[in-house]
Amino acid sequence: MTEHPGPTPVLRWHDGMLQWVRHAGQIVNVSRWADTPPGARPSTTCPVCEQPVVLKLGRRRSHHAAHRADDACPATHPETADHINAKFHLAFELRRVGALSLLDQCAEPTPTPPRYPPQGCAQTRVRPWHPGWDEVVVEERLGTLRPDLQLRREGQTVAAIEVLYSHAVSEDKAAALAVLGVPWIEVSTRDVFGRTAAPWKAEEPLAVLRETPKAPWVCGAHLAEEAQRQARARIATASGPVRHTLRVADCYGSHGPEGRRRYIYWTSETWDAGEVVQVRLLRDPGAVLICELASADFDLRDERVEAEFARDLQARVRTKGTFFDSPMPWVDADGPPWDLPMRYAWCAESAKWVLRTKDEGLRWEERK
Repeated sequence: MTEHPGPTPVLRWHDGMLQWVRHAGQIVNVSRWADTPPGARPSTTCPVCEQPVVLKLGRRRSHHAAHRADDACPATHPETADHINAKFHLAFELRRVGALSLLDQCAEPTPTPPRYPPQGCAQTRVRPWHPGWDEVVVEERLGTLRPDLQLRREGQTVAAIEVLYSHAVSEDKAAALAVLGVPWIEVSTRDVFGRTAAPWKAEEPLAVLRETPKAPWVCGAHLAEEAQRQARARIATASGPVRHTLRVADCYGSHGPEGRRRYIYWTSETWDAGEVVQVRLLRDPGAVLICELASADFDLRDERVEAEFARDLQARVRTKGTFFDSPMPWVDADGPPWDLPMRYAWCAESAKWVLRTKDEGLRWEERK
């Protein structure tokens, strides 16, 4: 059973009228003959009951095919007609483009205030689904089943699609598909017809109600949150030592000798099972927390600590002409005692800070 690649059908959600017919062995959308005078339109039959139908292609209502008043056909019921229309439209689009991409929504909920119902994360992604089929068939047998659509490659079914109107795929049918090893998705007729004025096009991603097999997709933001949560849990139970490094930064204010001040920056590393699980950057006096990194944030850890150190120094510059001097690296705070004099002296004559000649090459030195 094949559909004729005629003009794009005009569908409206919940019309409940049959819009696909059989003609010359093909399934064709009735809009194909919209410009054909009534007397020149061909004879067509219903794709379900095979009874003759009349093409209704006026301007006031959606194009459709009408049964005779005494015909007993499931397609005369609005729900069945919409289901049939959705299946044939979906098959038409998949044949036309030969590819299908799916729209995934993040499986994690978004935090909501108390007493408010939970809401799903708004993040989505688009991904291809089983590319490479060469045939699309509608309502053909597969073992003991008749999936709404089958995607085939060289005669073998590689995937199936079920279209939901009011009844979801039963667990028995899902189990039978699993036994056959056929991956499948379930989509809504509402998404096939389009939630706007236009029906779905195969160039667009298709929203999916259910997919088997499928691993839930989680967006990058929620993955980062989970990594942070695990890192915090590990930090809370860490059994290893806490190691410290420190660094001196001397501030020289532009207003004179009273503007000279020394800051001590230090890092605190928490270890567990031989690994660093947390790094904190702090500043004295007051042990002000500058930044905190968990193991999930350890990419370029040293560069991030250095950047936060520089940013905090810059934030200390209150007046023009103030500058910092920090000639030392990060050193082990538990190592040998140290002594590092402040290298600049105030010159009253020039009213500025001057690097003392004897201290030009001075770096961190251990006290003897």
